[in-house]
Amino acid sequence: MSVPRPRQLEVLSPRQCYALAQTKPFGRVVFTEEGLPAVHPVNFRLHGDDIVFRVAGGGKLATAVTNAIVAFQVDDIDEAQHTGWTVTFVGRSSLITDTDELVDVAGTWLRPWVSPPREHFVRVTPGKITGRRLLLPNGDEHTADPAADTA
Repeated sequence: MSVPRPRQLEVLSPRQCYALAQTKPFGRVVFTEEGLPAVHPVNFRLHGDDIVFRVAGGGKLATAVTNAIVAFQVDDIDEAQHTGWTVTFVGRSSLITDTDELVDVAGTWLRPWVSPPREHFVRVTPGKITGRRLLLPNGDEHTADPAADTA
């Protein structure tokens, strides 16, 4: 069994974080529930600089993220190569209630993966954006990098 060579750690710019996040269909929203951290996977889309996802009405998630400070994390890890990236957006969440904005974000571009229907849209407006990427020692990734030209 060989020991993997050390990887290079690259700190990503906010622009690179957005470029990488938009390549993935799901992420994790991190919020506080009953005084403790909670993490829920959700499918999402970027809408401008905001993260938007759907929740069921009356659920814990809808209550927990309304006007709260939350984190939203997206990643892609290659366990075999020991490479990958992770980005985190931290900001205030809110339910989208404006009719024009609901029309803009509704529709087929953000379909929930689970039942029952998720009737409410949540927006996370990031105030802090961080990201890191593990690279092979020569600086190459094992796959095409959608954020390579956005430094």
